[in-house]
Amino acid sequence: MRRAIFVTLSAVALLATARVETQTARPAWAWKPAIAGATDGQVHILPVRGRISMLAGAGGNITISSGSDGVMVVDTGSTATVEKVLAAIKTIAPRGVIRYVVNTSERDQFVGGNEKIALAGNTIRFRVATDPRVSDALTKDRASIISFVSIFERMSAPTGQVSKHPEDAWPDDTYSSAQKKLYFNDEPVLIMHVPANTDGNSLVHFRLDDVVSAGDLIDMTSFPYIDVKAQSDVAYYREMVGIIRDRIQDGIKRGRTLAQIKAEKPTLDYDPRFGHTDGAWTTDMFIEAAYRSLGGK
Repeated sequence: MRRAIFVTLSAVALLATARVETQTARPAWAWKPAIAGATDGQVHILPVRGRISMLAGAGGNITISSGSDGVMVVDTGSTATVEKVLAAIKTIAPRGVIRYVVNTSERDQFVGGNEKIALAGNTIRFRVATDPRVSDALTKDRASIISFVSIFERMSAPTGQVSKHPEDAWPDDTYSSAQKKLYFNDEPVLIMHVPANTDGNSLVHFRLDDVVSAGDLIDMTSFPYIDVKAQSDVAYYREMVGIIRDRIQDGIKRGRTLAQIKAEKPTLDYDPRFGHTDGAWTTDMFIEAAYRSLGGK
């Protein structure tokens, strides 16, 4: 593996050099590097560290934790590759039972295999009642699907609409706090809410193996995917910065000094959420930085 990486990087360096020599108008760093990827239609297994492996070629990359408690699957890839994913999991853990699925995003290439992979596992028994007169239609053995609550809300569809995902693909164990903690396969597993391309993204940190599954947050093959409709926090943050900028800029145009602008409190309505009077980055420091960047003297 190291040799293959070395050869690839050497080839990229030579290619970049050749291009720079023939076309000097564009700097070397602007050329797209050759990034190896699984494009042959197969699902490939990459051992990472300890209990952790990665599956590539199934849409979004999939993280597998395999050990004495069974198997945890972080993201499930696309619907089209689910049988290959299940076969790969059997290769990694021939006797392991899938106990948990964690969804880091609601995009199709990360949740497409949810239904089949969850139903291939066994964690929760959905039994309506022990009374034989009550329907037992919901009695199922399946792996539990964990996600931030907004992913469940979007996958299950709003009231009155039909979800494009079958109900067995929906998360059944959601969290709405900053993090969710598990102890699985003899190590702490920390699932962290980290809004990025949507407001429901999660990171999964396997603490002892020291491996982080970043899910949909990092893709070195394309520009970042940002779902604006699912990113109210980003829109709010952007508008907040624009409003404060306009207030400070208006003060500069009126000839106000930095002290006078601070006295006008241009951040007042945002201070309860973002303001700090002490620490490494205070509200006063933020206002001064904005004032200087806008040409204030």
